[in-house]
Amino acid sequence: MTVPIDTNPFLFHWVREEQGYEWVQGVDSKLRLVARVGAAARRGKLVRHAPLLDDRLFEKFADLKPTRVNIQRFADRYGNLFDRYGAATAVRRRPGRYRISQLHGPSFRKWKSEIQRMRTLVGIWRAIKTGRKRDLERVIIWQGTDTVGYKLEWSDAFIATPRSNPHLLQRFKAPDVVRPAMYLLQAEINNRIANPSSESFLSIIPRLVWCPGPRIEGVVKPDHHQRLIFEPTNLLAAIWLQFARAVTEGYQLQTCAGCGEYFQVGKGARRSHTKTCSAKCRKRVSRKNRDESW
Repeated sequence: MTVPIDTNPFLFHWVREEQGYEWVQGVDSKLRLVARVGAAARRGKLVRHAPLLDDRLFEKFADLKPTRVNIQRFADRYGNLFDRYGAATAVRRRPGRYRISQLHGPSFRKWKSEIQRMRTLVGIWRAIKTGRKRDLERVIIWQGTDTVGYKLEWSDAFIATPRSNPHLLQRFKAPDVVRPAMYLLQAEINNRIANPSSESFLSIIPRLVWCPGPRIEGVVKPDHHQRLIFEPTNLLAAIWLQFARAVTEGYQLQTCAGCGEYFQVGKGARRSHTKTCSAKCRKRVSRKNRDESW
């Protein structure tokens, strides 16, 4: 039997230490997560896997309570955020204690800040999906009817003013907060995955690869086709890319013809051709059309 190979252009593979990870004090005195002492130096102890097969990995990351224990468990299962560190050199300080003489394992502070940033934006995404306008009003700020911006813990910016992005004012009408929040997500995610001038930029590299052939009776047959993939350079970049895909594929918003409120259509929600958010609004629109036809 021939089984097709996954041709997902965002296919991503990562490695994790079979021996797991541990918190150590780097030479800069920061607490950092690295491979367990000695594990990185042993051959054959790296486990290659595809973490994005868990299609809600970005939500698990966002919902992670940022304690050392929880972060370590997450890394033991999915791998570390980055791979910029090599085999650690252990220097004995006194019997039973070590200090790792390297700087490149992600620090505890870095883990916490990345989790918090993802949690904030995933929270905004969820608020958009469920129509929780009060939550969005905390981050979307209107000044009059022609100036709208947003304010986050790490960033604040104008979205549209008469001088900056004035064309967006045709889409955003005060006091609407849903569409500006969608733009906020777009801007902040792009700042992570598509803005190389940003300090928070995470590299995602397009490249051509050989396309594997079909799997026949457990054996992958050779194929001479090529395909384009977009490869994140580390686990954190992959998590943000997965979030970006969820934003574009996970929901669509439509304005109800009856009450003017937003409602979700598409997979997991109302049918895409639906014009109203409820039976009540459907009857309201039906009565209106009937009255106008007389």
